[in-house]
Amino acid sequence: MEKEGIINTIQASIKVCAENVKARHWTMTGHDFMTYHPYFDEINEKLIDFVDEIAESTVVMGGIPPYNFEQYFKFFFAFCMFEINSFVSSSLAFNM
Repeated sequence: MEKEGIINTIQASIKVCAENVKARHWTMTGHDFMTYHPYFDEINEKLIDFVDEIAESTVVMGGIPPYNFEQYFKFFFAFCMFEINSFVSSSLAFNM
């Protein structure tokens, strides 16, 4: 995977993580709500800031960062498939 693809994959993975944190922020209930609800919002903001820094770095390097969910999922799932294939390949090599 080339440098831009790796950076885009990292950006996409962090963006997906941020969305999951935000979903937890929105759906949290229970007696610890007031303790954790603002904390999830703070984590989400930090992740989004990091996504922004990565995207700006990609532009500075002459690349085009992923900027919509279709692209985020393309890079995120490509990474997941790469990891699964690497794991399967290493497992098969180990068992031979």
